[in-house]
Amino acid sequence: MKKTLYHPAFLAVIGVFFLFQDAKLKAVPLTGTTQQGFLYRDYFLYLPQKIDPEKTYWLVVYAHGAQGHLAQDLTIIKYFSEQKDCIVIAPNFPRGYQLLEHDSDQRVIEIFDQLKKKYHLHNKFFILGHSAGGQFAHRFTLKHPDLILGCEACSSGTWATGGVYHSLNQEAEGIPIAIGCGAEDHGQIGERIALLSQSNDAKKDNTIFSWTRIEWFKKFEAELEKKKFFYKSVSFLGESHRIRSKEQIQFALEAFLLGTSGMLPNEEAQYESDIAAIQADIDALRLDQAQESIKKLELKSNSRSPMEFKNSLTLNNWHFNDQGLRQCTEAFNSFIKESISVLQKKIANQRNPLQYSVLN
Repeated sequence: MKKTLYHPAFLAVIGVFFLFQDAKLKAVPLTGTTQQGFLYRDYFLYLPQKIDPEKTYWLVVYAHGAQGHLAQDLTIIKYFSEQKDCIVIAPNFPRGYQLLEHDSDQRVIEIFDQLKKKYHLHNKFFILGHSAGGQFAHRFTLKHPDLILGCEACSSGTWATGGVYHSLNQEAEGIPIAIGCGAEDHGQIGERIALLSQSNDAKKDNTIFSWTRIEWFKKFEAELEKKKFFYKSVSFLGESHRIRSKEQIQFALEAFLLGTSGMLPNEEAQYESDIAAIQADIDALRLDQAQESIKKLELKSNSRSPMEFKNSLTLNNWHFNDQGLRQCTEAFNSFIKESISVLQKKIANQRNPLQYSVLN
């Protein structure tokens, strides 16, 4: 009987596809071009269970590690898609993507532009990743600060401390950046990344090859402090390279919420509770009550204390600057304005559904 042989790249893509399917998420593989003979430059698209036509969505970009998409990655992707109601993409990258080689960063931008034609998306997105994905995420943020609202990079083998490994871009100083590493992560990866690179300069830069992940992490942390960036750094005690999903999600959530709402999780949860209560009134046709609650929400947001917010950042170990505070204020105001606008439209639709449908 004749045996059918399949190209390894095909098997890799099919394997990832069924891995996502097993997780019972809405995975949509969109095939692109082949790179390096084993990775397809396609991506997986994850949508909320229901797309609200009145809502503008946040895009989350998850960058995989060197071994591709693992089961733990699915937990993180699922959280942002299902719990935070985001549209999530998980691209497949070619070798050298850790250093943004082979136009890996441009591929993400192309996907973003493509999705904006189909869905109502904000003009910035959140990016995160673990290991090699963390390398990609923080370098993308530094190279394209105009596109990024927040970043989380965890367990990166190399960091942007100069030379071929990239450097800090001061234009990104106001972006909330969360960096983390296992306190016991003593792996040495610099030389391996250099060998993946197309740059001869990377292969010559052997003075830092002996740095372990945690050592390199601390050097990058010192650079962020020196340049007065808006950041939070955590060394996860007792953990090595693979950080528990729950910890990474909570860590990433802080940067995400600061970028999207200008709030930390506790405050954001209070506002979301208020908004959910108003939505419940609308669904129950208690429209006058909903309208009164919207007025209270506006008053509450107008009385927000900047000093209390600063204290909250400090208590949660965020290092902040003036630009970061301004961007958080803008994000907060936009969050309130957009939330109220959506609620008002739903009230109008309930009061006069025929007129509302004609106007829209």
